Amino acid sequence: MLKSLVSKFFFITSFFVFVMFNVSIMGKENIAFDVDLAFTEACDSGITDACFDYWRRVQDQESETAVYKKKCDDKKKRGCFNLGITIEEAGDQAAALKYYLSSCEGNIWIACQRVGEIYYHDNKQSDALPYFDKSCKAKLGTGCYFYAKAKNYIIQDELKKDCDNGKTASCDILARSSKKEMSKEALLKACNGGMGISCYNLAKLEDKDFNVQGAVEHYKMACEKGHMLACSNLGHIENMAGNNEAAKKYYTKACKGGEKSGCDRMKHLTD
Repeated sequence: MLKSLVSKFFFITSFFVFVMFNVSIMGKENIAFDVDLAFTEACDSGITDACFDYWRRVQDQESETAVYKKKCDDKKKRGCFNLGITIEEAGDQAAALKYYLSSCEGNIWIACQRVGEIYYHDNKQSDALPYFDKSCKAKLGTGCYFYAKAKNYIIQDELKKDCDNGKTASCDILARSSKKEMSKEALLKACNGGMGISCYNLAKLEDKDFNVQGAVEHYKMACEKGHMLACSNLGHIENMAGNNEAAKKYYTKACKGGEKSGCDRMKHLTD
């Protein structure tokens, strides 16, 4: 009896030392500790209790899987979800997906969210969307978050296709919701397609990048298409360059078109 207690104490102490040693190596990072590795290392080092406890741990896991499998077969959908988690943790996501889908059909909303996440990370946003929608409607915040991300991805993809097919309105919308380089490309397509607002927004981007020539070119295009603020801004650029006659022409057009800044700038020019 005493020998068994001493052996048990030795195992617990050795196991604790092993754990602390690994944690010290891993540092302060939030890294998951591999319990199975700890047991096998301790077993290999000659701690027989570790070998037994590891075997019992494996048996418990197999037993747990069998319990979840029976519950799932009995159409208890929470059992299907738990079985899916167990299978996915073992490394078989494709098999786990089948059980998540079954669980989702039984209104286990966290399972719907997991199905969506698997599809989403596999670049199948359209497939993911209805599952995120279900989990979001069940008030799962993460489901709502991923629903918005997947929806945005699908919309962006559709706008890009429409823009590439010459639909200038889609190019303009895409430009205003995209990253800078994609924005410029989409704005240029919309501008060349006759949208004055896109020419104006493109000119603003060029102006921000200190590309005066590009800004002037696109402010002119916007002005010609009836964007009066573009005319006023163009007049300001000409004024700063000392071209008063050109500035006056654009200020006058902007003012007559109802753009107040054109009238104000024209007044300062003639004072």
